[in-house]
Amino acid sequence: MARFVMPLIHDATCSRELMSRKSAEEQARFYRTVWDNRRWRAMVKVLFGKPAIFVISPEADFFRFHSGSGVPEFLLERSRSTCRP
Repeated sequence: MARFVMPLIHDATCSRELMSRKSAEEQARFYRTVWDNRRWRAMVKVLFGKPAIFVISPEADFFRFHSGSGVPEFLLERSRSTCRP
């Protein structure tokens, strides 16, 4: 993913900037203004949506316990909440 998908979303400089040391406020501002763009959200929805999960693990039991459509939204919300000061 880091080698093939992430370069379509953010360049290496942007990825390094996300991981660089900065205050919680600066981190949250960078995430909101730079990182959390339409391409990022679309990539999460495509890679972690129900069709992709079914390709990776076609176990019907997974969908009995969790709706595949909720996985991308859960991951996006967790990443947003992690970047709050």
